[in-house]
Amino acid sequence: MSNFCHRQVSQNTTKRTMENIKKKLLYSPEKKFLYCPVEKVGSTFWRRLFLIVNGVSKTNNPFNVSTYMLYSNRYSAIKAETTAIRNSLKFVIVREPYSRLLSAYANKLFDINPVYWSMYGRKVIKAVRKNPSNKSLSCGHDVTFPELVRYVVKPLAMKDIHFNPISDKCSPCDVKYDIIGKMETFKRDTLHVLKKLNLTHLVMSRALQEMEEGVDIDTIKSNTNSLMNYLSQKRTLKCVTHEEAFKRKWRNLQLRGIIGSDVEYPFKDGEEETTTHSQLLAVFLNASRRSGSRKSRRKNRELSFLEAYSKVEKKYLIQLSKYFKNDCSSFSYDCRPTNIFEKNQKPHTKFFDTGGL
Repeated sequence: MSNFCHRQVSQNTTKRTMENIKKKLLYSPEKKFLYCPVEKVGSTFWRRLFLIVNGVSKTNNPFNVSTYMLYSNRYSAIKAETTAIRNSLKFVIVREPYSRLLSAYANKLFDINPVYWSMYGRKVIKAVRKNPSNKSLSCGHDVTFPELVRYVVKPLAMKDIHFNPISDKCSPCDVKYDIIGKMETFKRDTLHVLKKLNLTHLVMSRALQEMEEGVDIDTIKSNTNSLMNYLSQKRTLKCVTHEEAFKRKWRNLQLRGIIGSDVEYPFKDGEEETTTHSQLLAVFLNASRRSGSRKSRRKNRELSFLEAYSKVEKKYLIQLSKYFKNDCSSFSYDCRPTNIFEKNQKPHTKFFDTGGL
């Protein structure tokens, strides 16, 4: 990161730039610790940790911190002053940019998310799709991954924080982070930072040691809640049926490695409409338990990654590599990964196809 910043022509940090940066950072005045939360890079877990560190939440298990507390104005993060930024331990977690983009697509556009369909999906369809249907223009519910890529690389396209490069948000050349963690080694790096700050006593050690299992259960619970909440809204049912919504959620949990790819879709025709919240949660948890080891399930992520990028034209991949250039240079990632740029094998999976369920 230092080498990259040294090569930049101009690194003038204006007062306005610093004010914008300060709004994005989480700060612990007691520990003199700063963290830049990045969407789709474990930011929910670390936001929960911050509420524990700052004494807002009295639990010692991050998974027990409610999502309401994370985003309520009442519990908004303490803002750091410029001098605190200079004198604090500064930390950011980053992620391989191609996998982060796909994760954001799967969560915000492929999954059941009418808020993002309306706010972002409709923009994508209008900008890149030829002859879209009236329903697609109205709902924004059926954006494909290649369409998202084509939109993201368009000059002056209105971006969203989930699809923006990390370097755009966290300004590594202005903040000069002391520790850069990576999503690929999330547990190890989280433990390292907590030990560095002498904070491991504040967080239940068992919760950290069993982080992977806790994340999976937390994901299933939050996904069940969001699905049933969205299906209770008329605007969702104008765009997708109960069956399509359930199937998309099932596929999403499969491609994320929560449910195994060989576990059969459990609902028969019409059952989705009468399934209760508790029944759905039990189905998802049971399916995850029957899916084999976590290591074997995680292969789904690699397979879905190859499947998604195999459908993107080479010219847009090249443009995407330029879009990701600063992230790759700052955080030591390969901007032209062989597995998607050479496309030696045609993927046989259909994680983004609900028709086969």
